[in-house]
Amino acid sequence: MEFYRALDEGSHVDEAFIIPIGDTHIGDAGFNLKELKKTLDKGSQIGGLFVFTGDILNNGLKSSVSDTYDEVIPPGDPQIDFAYEIFKPYKNLIVGAVSGNHEYRSKKDANMNPLRQLCHMLDIPFFGDEVLLQFRLGLKPNKKPVTYTAYVSHGCSNGRTVGAKANGLARMTNIVMADIYFGAHTHQILAYPLSIFVPDQHNLNVIEVEQWCVSNGGYLGRTGYPIRKNMRPVRIGSPTVRLDGRERRVEVTL
Repeated sequence: MEFYRALDEGSHVDEAFIIPIGDTHIGDAGFNLKELKKTLDKGSQIGGLFVFTGDILNNGLKSSVSDTYDEVIPPGDPQIDFAYEIFKPYKNLIVGAVSGNHEYRSKKDANMNPLRQLCHMLDIPFFGDEVLLQFRLGLKPNKKPVTYTAYVSHGCSNGRTVGAKANGLARMTNIVMADIYFGAHTHQILAYPLSIFVPDQHNLNVIEVEQWCVSNGGYLGRTGYPIRKNMRPVRIGSPTVRLDGRERRVEVTL
């Protein structure tokens, strides 16, 4: 697992905003470009940072569940080039990307990942299947920066109820200790806090630490596969995570 410093700002920074972007499914007929641009514009206006959580490209191949003949933008270079034009104006705000199962289709069939190619074009890091991010900002009363960690993975939950999706997201907390867990895959905007006790061996004390589980929504309307599987419509968009630069505090807006 890679541990990557995504932000290292000085004492003048009071807050930072992190916005997960995933399940856009660019190329699918149901891809909602208008809502994605709204999220990108809003994030850039507040100086937010974007994290790609996978399934950026629909990548419907002949061997996949998605019907390649239903793609309004063909998989491969056309989808990559289209995505590049969308994200190019915001590339300096993108922390990096983890892969989703839709991109993995090409990895399995041809040993290449179209999201990795997109990241190369945008000159942003591609982390593979998971990453642990670090964000440092502001200054605490003890004159040290406030530091947060975030684990990012596309996820793999096949649960159809909100509870099942929440449980799948919570399983990420079994992998590594972090302040925030970013997941995707379910297309369900979701966020909730958990707590865990952590031993402070230096002071022989036990500290209660808050952790946030955050699932981004998708940018895919209810067409094709969701209709055939009798899935309910989902809210389009992404949550916004605020990191405080004066004390350790995470706030999530859905």
